[in-house]
Amino acid sequence: MTNRVQELYLSVMARNSSAEGIWRRCRRDATAARLFAAALKGPVESRILLVSPAELFPQLAVSSDGLHLPFMSRGLPYLSHGFESIRRGMAALLYQHGVDPLAVQRRRRALQVTESLKEATEGDARDRLVMAGLQTIRINAPLRELVLGDEPISRPRLREAVKDYSGINCSPIEAAFQDFLPFPRGRRQRKAVGGVARSLDDLLGSFQIEPLKANLVCMSAAHFQKVLRMRGVSQADWRRLLFELTYRQLLIPSSLLYFWCTRCPEAGFVASFTPAYFADSPLCPLCGRVAQAMCTFAPAGYLREAMKLKDGMLGVAVGWFLRKHGFQFKHGLTIGGTELDFIVSGRRGCLLIECKMHHILKPEEHIRSQILASRTQLRTHIHVAQREGLQPKGAACVVNLGSHPLQKTLRRLKAETDLAYQELRAEVISYEDFADWFQRASAATRTDSKPKPIS
Repeated sequence: MTNRVQELYLSVMARNSSAEGIWRRCRRDATAARLFAAALKGPVESRILLVSPAELFPQLAVSSDGLHLPFMSRGLPYLSHGFESIRRGMAALLYQHGVDPLAVQRRRRALQVTESLKEATEGDARDRLVMAGLQTIRINAPLRELVLGDEPISRPRLREAVKDYSGINCSPIEAAFQDFLPFPRGRRQRKAVGGVARSLDDLLGSFQIEPLKANLVCMSAAHFQKVLRMRGVSQADWRRLLFELTYRQLLIPSSLLYFWCTRCPEAGFVASFTPAYFADSPLCPLCGRVAQAMCTFAPAGYLREAMKLKDGMLGVAVGWFLRKHGFQFKHGLTIGGTELDFIVSGRRGCLLIECKMHHILKPEEHIRSQILASRTQLRTHIHVAQREGLQPKGAACVVNLGSHPLQKTLRRLKAETDLAYQELRAEVISYEDFADWFQRASAATRTDSKPKPIS
């Protein structure tokens, strides 16, 4: 290895210390080692853990009266029953809440008192503002001239007349706004405010917050169903993985545990502060039968640390694969202003490995553009490595798409014509094919270490 290459190896960025810490943990923690090995090879783990965090925990929106109100996904869902059954149970309970005579009566009383407050104050407020505006115009000559002129009033003309407002007396408007702080001065206004105070229970009761929160959890679960369908993972397989990760304390509750009984809708929602104990579905407090339940979880510990890294779970899983099998490599090597994800060293050269976490729920055209961008970046990095004397003997960009959908996308792209790319037989590969590709490619480098057999 040349001195130049040795110098470059010493320039590994400190920001990758988190990944190094996770790999060191895998050395002494069998659970962590199994998790990151399964992230590449596990039939369920890889399909869930290698989804981009931006798609696991996206911004969603709830629609209300024509408005779209954004909220962040509550997390990874636990559902006691199939999603469609949960959705129907939720819809029935929300409908029951909406038509419940007592709830309707309380909402009606709350609306009546707020409408009376509005009627009592809005007329007075308008009068005060208009009078303050007229008084301000009367005492300021530039404003009077602007109002009495024949030309339309525009913002440029206003700015020209008032400049920086230093010569404008705005005391009438300022006094009017100060009056609004204790605005309910009149008898009618005070009576309306007193009505609101007396109906405070009705006001609070009209805003049933727990059903709304439960609905956000249900919408988060609905989004996760798209991930399961795209990845081909069943509800039963996901539930088994969820139980394992929560048992290992790698997932922690991010919402209350909501449960309800479809036979006893009058009981409403029950929210428990202990969602960790959900291996058995909770029972209805009225009839004693199995209730429907749901909650969400968020990553914790080294799982959360791995997901936060630039290359996410994929980069950590690839690094642990190399470390576990005894290969020498540098991670996050920066040369010529370009960061290379992995350089695996050997006597006859090195292997260049890039990792990319792509969005899998996007339209096919978007996924194709992502793959094309990954291939372009790999080609660029090959040229950078050759220019700096690293002598790569093979190169690949590992992506989080499955082998079949990736090959389908690659067939729709034009073949790469770059000579260096072709000579190295570089390619964009699926995480599912990484172990086989590495075994073939590493034979050409004759690594300095004596790696363990790849299994």
